[in-house]
Amino acid sequence: MKTTIVTIFLLSLQSLNGQLLWKISGNNLTEDSYLYGTIHAVPEDKFTVSSTLKETFESSKALALEIDLNMTFEQQIAMAKEILLPDGKTLKDYMSNEEYKKFETYCLDTLSIKKSKYKKYVKMKPFFVSSILLQEQIGKSKGYDQYFNDEAKKRSIPSSGLETVQYQLSTVNTIPLEEQAAMLTSSLGTELTEYNNMLDLYLANDLSGLSKLMEASDMSSEAFMNNFLTQRNKNWIPEIEKLIKNQRTFIAVGAAHLSGENGVVELLKQIGYIVEPVN
Repeated sequence: MKTTIVTIFLLSLQSLNGQLLWKISGNNLTEDSYLYGTIHAVPEDKFTVSSTLKETFESSKALALEIDLNMTFEQQIAMAKEILLPDGKTLKDYMSNEEYKKFETYCLDTLSIKKSKYKKYVKMKPFFVSSILLQEQIGKSKGYDQYFNDEAKKRSIPSSGLETVQYQLSTVNTIPLEEQAAMLTSSLGTELTEYNNMLDLYLANDLSGLSKLMEASDMSSEAFMNNFLTQRNKNWIPEIEKLIKNQRTFIAVGAAHLSGENGVVELLKQIGYIVEPVN
């Protein structure tokens, strides 16, 4: 089974030694801060928040997510434009007639997507269409990013983003549109099975199984993974330092960003912070 870049992007399921919640201390910090690895989409009936996670979040004085979810209307419009294909093109311009027919039949007949929605989807970059098709099949879902953002508002906790949404979306542009289209057509009919397998492994804390699943991916180019994971992690470190310097901050990012020699945990350790798991 292939692990697509879309699933990695949406779910970021890989974590470090079975731990998702980490305490950051040392380097003359006045207060400890916390780092949490998220899943970006979970079916409503499987979404849970442990008492330890809840207490840790509620003890914090600031929230930092990958991007600031409290976007202005202008920012939302700019984001919507970034998702669209250039020059008024549609997916038909990036697929063969046979591929496009397969895609159309899958959307309209197999998934029973309304034609009004379909006409909007074909104007989007293939990467985002893949994400939408998965969401169509998941149904009602919740994400930890939105949960923390909503809870921060309730408690008047200031929130911010480690990067702009424009920069995050720009990582998608490292994959040529033709390659995105090929990935989209090759994954039709497999996306929900793959998602459920990854989600089951995550909820079971089977990190070994998750690692094997991620390693089996032949869909993620080295350049993309460098831009999507490594470079973003490095960009975040000075932003995290600013946030945790004077107040207890709760930082929530996709769990794939935590692990490895270029993961956020190791990068923070390299500059003198103590980063240890919270059980």
